[in-house]
Amino acid sequence: MEQRRYILFIVVSTAIVFGWMRVAPMLFPQMAQRPAPQQAADNLDDAPAADVPDGEAAGENGEKPDEQVADGDPSDDTPAEESPAVDAADDAVAEFPRETVKLGSLDPESGYYMQVVLTTEGAAIETAQLNDPRYRTLDGDQGPLNVVGNNSGTSRRTLATAIPQIDAQLAKHGLSLETVDWNIVEDSLAEDSVAFEYPTPDGKWIVRKKYSLAKGDSGTRDADPQGYLLNFDLTIENRTGDRAQASYDLQGPVGLPLENAENARTFIEVKVGALEDSRDPEDVTAISLTADEVVDQTAEARANNDPTAIDAWRDPLRYIGVDVQYFAALILPGGDQLADSDGDGVADQYFVEARPILVNRAGKQERSDISVVLTSRPIELADGEAVTDTFEVFLGPKRTRLLEPFGADSIITFGWFPFISVAMLKLMNFFHYQFYLPYALSIILLTVIVRGAMFPISRKQALGAQKMKEIQPKLQELKKKYTNEPEKFLKEQGELFRKHNYHPLSGCLPALLQLPIFIGLYNALYNAVDLRMARFLWIDNLAAPDALFPLGFTVPFLGWTEFNVLPIITVGLFLVQQKMFMPPPTTEEQELQQKMMNYMMVFFGALFYRVPAGLCIYFIASSSWGIAERKLLEKFGPAPKTPEPAADSKADKETTDEPRKPGLLERLLEAADQAKQPAGSVSSGNASRGAGSRGPAQKGGKKRKRSKR
Repeated sequence: MEQRRYILFIVVSTAIVFGWMRVAPMLFPQMAQRPAPQQAADNLDDAPAADVPDGEAAGENGEKPDEQVADGDPSDDTPAEESPAVDAADDAVAEFPRETVKLGSLDPESGYYMQVVLTTEGAAIETAQLNDPRYRTLDGDQGPLNVVGNNSGTSRRTLATAIPQIDAQLAKHGLSLETVDWNIVEDSLAEDSVAFEYPTPDGKWIVRKKYSLAKGDSGTRDADPQGYLLNFDLTIENRTGDRAQASYDLQGPVGLPLENAENARTFIEVKVGALEDSRDPEDVTAISLTADEVVDQTAEARANNDPTAIDAWRDPLRYIGVDVQYFAALILPGGDQLADSDGDGVADQYFVEARPILVNRAGKQERSDISVVLTSRPIELADGEAVTDTFEVFLGPKRTRLLEPFGADSIITFGWFPFISVAMLKLMNFFHYQFYLPYALSIILLTVIVRGAMFPISRKQALGAQKMKEIQPKLQELKKKYTNEPEKFLKEQGELFRKHNYHPLSGCLPALLQLPIFIGLYNALYNAVDLRMARFLWIDNLAAPDALFPLGFTVPFLGWTEFNVLPIITVGLFLVQQKMFMPPPTTEEQELQQKMMNYMMVFFGALFYRVPAGLCIYFIASSSWGIAERKLLEKFGPAPKTPEPAADSKADKETTDEPRKPGLLERLLEAADQAKQPAGSVSSGNASRGAGSRGPAQKGGKKRKRSKR
C-alpha cells in the first residue's frame, strides 16, 4: 500500500510540474521573458558558448551538447535584478546588418583562381570555391569545389576570432565575436578586398579584419601559388585610456571536402610545420595528426578531465591547417616568427599554443571533421596603440610546386620511395602536357619505359626459367635417388645448380626490383591531383575505382556497391604471369607453395578491388608487357638444349660446364651440415676433397667396423 501511494505521488507531482510549465508562460508572460539580444534568436542557437571545451561546440553528430547554455537562459539562477549594474554604454551593442561579401570570381578567365565568400557574422570565411574546371565536385552537379565551408553541421567558420576582453562584454547579451555581425568599413569594399571592424559596447576596444585576394597568371596555375593565397590582417586597438593587455583565439580551416570516402585511403588530417630550430627558418618539422587520433585524444581528455591528453604545439609555426587527399587549407603566419626583438631569448611568435579540435564526429570516426585553434601570445598595448598580425591562407590543390615556397610540400606523403614517386609524376605530366596524351595513355607509356629499362633483368629471368627446364630431368633423378636422405639431396641439388649457373632466387629479382617502383607509383597516382576526374573510356575518375556499373546491393562484409572490372582483369593477368614465370615445382613443398601463391593472388584481388583505376591500368599494361616479352624471348631467344638423360655422379663430374662458385647462402648451408656431424666424423663432401689429410681417421673407422664383425 505504501509503495502504491509513493508511485501515485510521483505521477501526480510530475503532472503538476509539467502542467505548470505549460500554463505559467500564458498566465505570467513577464516571468518567461528573456533578455532581448540585438541579434536574431535563431543565430544564438548556433553560437557555441565561450566556455565550452574545444570539440564540444557540436556534439557527436553535430548537435549541441546538453551543457551548452547561452547567458540569459531561464536556467540561470541569478535574478536579473541582482546582476551587477552596468552603464548604459555597456548595454549598447552595435547593430550591423547580416551581409555576405564576395572576393574574386568564378570565371577562370578573370585572373582569379577562386571566389571567397565572407560573412559579416564573425567576419569569417563562409566558403572558398575554386574556378579551375579541373576542380569540380565529384557529384552529379559538378559545380565549383569548396575548399572550406562544406560542413553544415557546425557553427564554426574559418578564421573566426575570439577575444576574451571583448567577448566578456558580449556574453552579457548572449553574443560573441564569432556570432555577432561586424561592420563593413566604409569605402573598403572592392572586387579583391574588404575590411570589417567591431567596437566593444563600452568603446574601449576595437578589432578589425582585412581580407584581400590577388590575381594569378592563368598559365602558371600549377606552379605559382599567388592566386591561391588569401591575405588576412587582424588588428586590435586599445582605447581604454590606459595600458592594457589583449589576446585572441583564431579558428583554423573548417569543412574541407571529404571525397570518395568509401574508397579513400586517408581522410581529413591536421598538418603542422613547426620551426624547432631557431637558427634556421627553413628547417621545418612536419607533424601530422589524423581525425582518428583527434577523436581518440578528445575522448580520453573528456573521460579523464585531462586537457593534456590532446596534442598541443608551442613552437613557432611556418604553417598549420588541415588537408584531405587532394586539397589543403593552411594558415601561414607572416613576419619572422623566430625574431627576438626585445632580446629576452624568446621568439616573438604570434601563437603560444596550437591545438587540434573535433568539429563533428562521424559514424566512422576516421571520417570525422577536425580543425585547429590557435591561441595568441599576450599583446601589451598602450592607450591608442594598435597591433596587427598578418597572415596568408593557402586554399588550393596539393601540388609540390605550389607548396614548396612555404616549406609545406611535405604534406604530400609519398611514402617510402618519394624520389620514385616524384620522378613518376614528372614523367607522366611530361607525356600529358608535351605530347597531349590522356593520362591513361601517359600511364601506359610510363609503364613501357619502366619495363623497357628492366628488360635485361627480365631476360635473365627468362633464361633462368629455361635452364630450370633443362635440368629438370636430372633434378627428378636426384630426388628419387635421395628420397630418404634430404640433406644429401639438397647438397647435390646445389651442386647441380652451380654446374649449370642457375640460382633459384634469380626469378625473384625482377619482382623485388619492381616492388619499390610499384610502391612509388602507387603513392604517385594516389596523390596526383591531375588524375582526379581524368576520364578514359567508361572511367570518369582515374583516381577512383572504374565503377563499370552499380551492383544494386552491398556485398556482405566487403561493402562493395559497384562492379569494378579492372581489378578482375589485373588479377587474371597476374595468375597467367605466375603460371608462365614460375619454374615447375621439384618438391611437394614447392608445389604447395605455388598453390598458396595462387590463393594469395585471389586474396590480393579482393584487396585491389578498390584501388584507383589509374593503378589498375599500370598493372594491366605491365602484365601484358611481361607476357608478350616472355613469349618473344622463348621464340627468338637462344635455343634450349636437349635434356640429357640422367647420368651418374662420375659422368656429372666430367661435364664440360664450368661450375660457378657457391653463393653465400650455399656456403651457410654447407657450414650448417658440417656443424651437424658428430665430433671426429667427416662429411662425404669433405672426405672426397681431402682424403689424404684424413687417412688415419678413415683407418680408425675401418678397424672399428672389423671389431664389430
